[in-house]
Amino acid sequence: MENRLSELWSIFDFLMPGFLYSYRKFRERYELPIVKNQDPEALTALRRMTGPFVLRRLKKDVLRELPGKEERIVYSAASGRQQKLYTASALKLKEALAGGAWSGNGKLEVLSQLMRLRQICCDPALCFEENEKLNETQYTQIAILACEAAILGAVWEAGLAADVSAGLSLGEYGALITSGVLDMETAFRVVRQRGIFMQEAVPTGGAMAAVIGMDGEQIRKICQETEGRVSVANYNCPGQVVITGEDTAVERAGMALKEAGARRVLPLKVSGPFHSPMLEGAGKKLAEVLKTVTVQAPVIPYVTNVTAEYVTEEEAIKELLAKQVASSVLWQQSVERMIADDVDTFVEIGPGKTLTGFLRKIDCSVKGFSIEKPEDLEKVLESRGNR
Repeated sequence: MENRLSELWSIFDFLMPGFLYSYRKFRERYELPIVKNQDPEALTALRRMTGPFVLRRLKKDVLRELPGKEERIVYSAASGRQQKLYTASALKLKEALAGGAWSGNGKLEVLSQLMRLRQICCDPALCFEENEKLNETQYTQIAILACEAAILGAVWEAGLAADVSAGLSLGEYGALITSGVLDMETAFRVVRQRGIFMQEAVPTGGAMAAVIGMDGEQIRKICQETEGRVSVANYNCPGQVVITGEDTAVERAGMALKEAGARRVLPLKVSGPFHSPMLEGAGKKLAEVLKTVTVQAPVIPYVTNVTAEYVTEEEAIKELLAKQVASSVLWQQSVERMIADDVDTFVEIGPGKTLTGFLRKIDCSVKGFSIEKPEDLEKVLESRGNR
């Protein structure tokens, strides 16, 4: 029985990737309860999911046993590559049907092509369900940018405008939208490719760790002296710096940092050594994508992660975005640069309040707000006298 269920998952994963979840979740939710506990509810639930796709069954039985569901239709424009893939797959499906494929063994070919079209269009689970794919950087990045862009739209609609912008790592793309450097469509296209390139480039044996209670320059020097590939990923705020690189090198550097006086070194749960020279290949691929897009000179001043300075030239912006993938993020220095130019109020846009927490440690004399819910926006408007 266990082998048959594993085979069932494999078949569905080939035809409809993700339909029966990851194998780990499938095993926890169906295979183990059915095999070990003879759980009738798990067996019934699995039959309801897979039954409609058993092609030898009568159509009337399939329709009668289909579970009820709420339909949600979302329209969005297809990208050029997405449209080409869809057109090619649709043509292949039409040819298969015209050739009499909807009979005999050809049914599986038709079903496979239908599922291919669904995959090309979208993966609704990424938007509407808890999904393990969101832990993969290729999906995490585009999802976070979507959240930031939605909040930014609400902020603009409320009449708030920035005088300067900056963003940590992926957040730099939200800052580019704010500054008018990238339009929404271009930003999403670039970030989608950025996520894919970083996912493909993530090497095995990479790690990151947060170093608490030590000066950033001292941390940088110890990383340089450590055997293996390890460097600073993020200068977040005074007393908090993130290191990145080969797992063994990060571990060795962590031990050396604690011996040198660091209060704590905390391993981070990440899928790779981000902002490490180990990802230079992803940066080079991103540079090729950036050559094909149009960027504008900032309408609002914008501070880049790589230099913690303002950047205005279009080609320089592209070069720095490509370099950022494998470079240290100078976030503390970026905030200090803006404060030096008399910025006294910072508004964090997106999920969480991490940057607002960093701000308090960088300079507690300036004001900090975070917006991730409608009520957060109301508080900012009240503080600015917009309500």
